[in-house]
Amino acid sequence: MEGSSLVIGMRGVMPDVLLEIARLPGLTTDLLALIERALLLVCGQDGVVSVHTVQSEVQDRLPAERLAAFFFALTRAGALTRLKRDRRGHSFDQYRVQPDHLRQTIYDVGVARRLLKHVKAEEEQTGEVELCATFSKSLPLDTQIRQSILSLAAVLHRLITEAEQEILILNPFFERAGFDCLASALLAAANRGAATTIVTYQLSNLGSVNHQVLSSLARQAATLGLGDHFTFWEYEQIEERRVVPAAHAKVLLSDGKSAYIGSANLTGHGMARLLEIGVLLPGSQVGQLRQVFRAILESDNTQQVHIEKLII
Repeated sequence: MEGSSLVIGMRGVMPDVLLEIARLPGLTTDLLALIERALLLVCGQDGVVSVHTVQSEVQDRLPAERLAAFFFALTRAGALTRLKRDRRGHSFDQYRVQPDHLRQTIYDVGVARRLLKHVKAEEEQTGEVELCATFSKSLPLDTQIRQSILSLAAVLHRLITEAEQEILILNPFFERAGFDCLASALLAAANRGAATTIVTYQLSNLGSVNHQVLSSLARQAATLGLGDHFTFWEYEQIEERRVVPAAHAKVLLSDGKSAYIGSANLTGHGMARLLEIGVLLPGSQVGQLRQVFRAILESDNTQQVHIEKLII
């Protein structure tokens, strides 16, 4: 089975990284082969590669910003190792190629693309709301039922890696243990041009966990030159002289085409340990949800926290 090939062949590469590469816009089988040949050719000539040197080999087949996203993902996969940052910009950063690892990764990405194509075709046929969940290990739930329900964490990661233009996140509580796996996917999405808007509370409170987690994301984005792709907002209200969240909802929208709504905060407990339940919504209803999100941004209870205040 193709799915088995993906698991057996990946040699330590996390499936989420392979899917991240497979979902890069404009990627085709021929283009994958061309990039692989270009990387090995340039490496054979110079010993190292960069986005700039490989770009000259692929020419107009892949824009520089998308090739940079490809480099970013291959580095996460371990097929490339960054050796040196260049003052001229990330396109000139030098990388070492791991040839065998690169070939295996490119092969597995091809398998992942075929699987994604099959899954997308099935989804387009059904267009139904799908259940997703995080199950505690102690829950005495039938194994067949447990396996038939989508993983909540996997759904969130998938929505982010599929986004090409816009990601909207409403979440009152963050925690590094639950958010780190999504943060790297958000940075990769920004690298391919997607804009992310995050709405939470107590973001301007320097002592809050939300501030600590999202300021880390902001700093990483700024370091990579991706700060302009992120906007952060506080949505809160005063009750009995206390600042409290103005929303209890947890929502993630991807390109206005699909969305997650559920009970889980983006914390270690919500993503991996506690019982959490949500749904994956298809197209038509997502438009209404996006209008709700826009209304939140226009609310008197909402204020923007500029990225400069988060990276101080």
